[in-house]
Amino acid sequence: MSYKVIARKYRPQTFGDMVGQQHVTRTIANAIESNRVAHAYIFSGVRGVGKTTAARVLAKALNCAKGATAEPDNTCDSCREISAGTSLDVLEIDAASNRGIDQIRELREMVRYAPASSRYKVVILDEAHQLTDEASNALLKTLEEPPERVVFILATTRAEDLAETIKSRAQLFQFRSLTFQEIAGEIERIVKAEN
Repeated sequence: MSYKVIARKYRPQTFGDMVGQQHVTRTIANAIESNRVAHAYIFSGVRGVGKTTAARVLAKALNCAKGATAEPDNTCDSCREISAGTSLDVLEIDAASNRGIDQIRELREMVRYAPASSRYKVVILDEAHQLTDEASNALLKTLEEPPERVVFILATTRAEDLAETIKSRAQLFQFRSLTFQEIAGEIERIVKAEN
């Protein structure tokens, strides 16, 4: 077995594993359980607080083989593919490098088709505030008339830089910075696990 970097080895795999973001994870879990999942979310907060991790967990929760659930099993094919980053139905795009209108047009074309093997197609746009104005307008069109079974998650460190029209069509979740005690507690847990 190859060595896995500790940050990846201990990355949270469920909402329950996430530290310090219960206000977000509880709300999303309730939405899943009551079948009221939005078509677009904005996860905002400083670097390293779990925005992208929460997006991946949400993708697993929506596509787990045991049904849309707040507690994905992490053992089914869908969960394992999403964790490994190989799922055809979970697109993770770095908007800092793919920020132009052509990339968003390609994305709009991709989401028109039904998910390949999952319940939902999930698009995670990391650093979404870096999209150009033209790309934001192209994305807005898709958010106004979202395809069925597609969920957009825009992760950003600067939600205030997103277009107001995009913010008005998505649910905004503000991730908070972790306390010193929360960080120390996680370090202690990992040190024990690593012996």
